[in-house]
Amino acid sequence: MFYNLTRMEKWITNEYLIYDIHSPDDIDIEKLSIIYDVTVWKFPMGARYDIFNNKKFIVIDSRSSPEIQREQFFHELCHVLFHVGHQSIMHEPFRQLLEWEANNFVMYAALPYHMIKQYDLTNEFLVHELAVEFKVTKSLCQKRLEQIKNRIQNNSQLVAEQTYLYN
Repeated sequence: MFYNLTRMEKWITNEYLIYDIHSPDDIDIEKLSIIYDVTVWKFPMGARYDIFNNKKFIVIDSRSSPEIQREQFFHELCHVLFHVGHQSIMHEPFRQLLEWEANNFVMYAALPYHMIKQYDLTNEFLVHELAVEFKVTKSLCQKRLEQIKNRIQNNSQLVAEQTYLYN
């Protein structure tokens, strides 16, 4: 079983280890907002971020469930940390790319591989277990597990092909 981390996953893992984030309980919005100097507000409006006078702000929709709010936080945190400018004035393909990256960041930051690999990936109740322990939606857990399993399978096929070619 071989899983190859993306650059973003490596960055998140390194950051989590630097800040002593080793378990699902350590992944705390308040702690992360302090680490990255982001002010987080909850209002009854769509999630968004802004940077004004070098101050970073994230708004989370107070009407959403705690699990959705957590996912919104990670999505907006990606924008705050890695993206520059306002998406409303960007060309659509570039905006879509930034959204794709933020959606992947949510999976990597909310369900980091260095923690997930401690679980039995064959457990039929794993989606539920992860959703409860990591405090995210079951749909996010399902998507992340599918991503992990696909990467492991693709890496296994690549290794098998390379072994065949070089023997």
